[in-house]
Amino acid sequence: MQRAVGLIVILLVFAVLNGLLYGVQEVHSRYRVRAADDFKRLMDFRWREFLRTKGAIEQMERQLESNKTRLNQLGSEITAIEIKYGESGAPPDVHAHHNSLVAEYNGLVRESRSLVTSHDRAITEFNSQVDAYNRDLDRYNSLIAKIPQSYWLIIPMPGRSSRKAPKPVPVGPLKPAPVRP
Repeated sequence: MQRAVGLIVILLVFAVLNGLLYGVQEVHSRYRVRAADDFKRLMDFRWREFLRTKGAIEQMERQLESNKTRLNQLGSEITAIEIKYGESGAPPDVHAHHNSLVAEYNGLVRESRSLVTSHDRAITEFNSQVDAYNRDLDRYNSLIAKIPQSYWLIIPMPGRSSRKAPKPVPVGPLKPAPVRP
């Protein structure tokens, strides 16, 4: 009877210890998962900023391409008027049209220069966002790798078998097996 009570006590102690250790692992694991999830939300926010910057850059590039096309058209028209009327002088309506084309051309050049400056700043910001995101990705992967897996421990129960540890086998050089005829 005393042995049975002792065995039950040992099993209860084993179960309680195992449950406590499992619970601690589970709490620690959930803490790590929560930390990784929080960091993932930060990364998602940065990813949205990254996409906004990329969209702005693409929009600026489309606008610059449109400006370039219009500048080429205006330059061709201006050159054609200057070639046609050259030194002889243009009639007043052609002269006014020429001046308006030149004013539009100069305004578009100023706008394009400003757009190029904004584009360059956006590219610099984009590159820094890429670097930051890559660092964040490395950190996120590191956080994921540190998430422990919870499992039930198998704690050896004290008993007769645990008192008798096996003796180590002396290891020496191996001898070749004798050859038998």
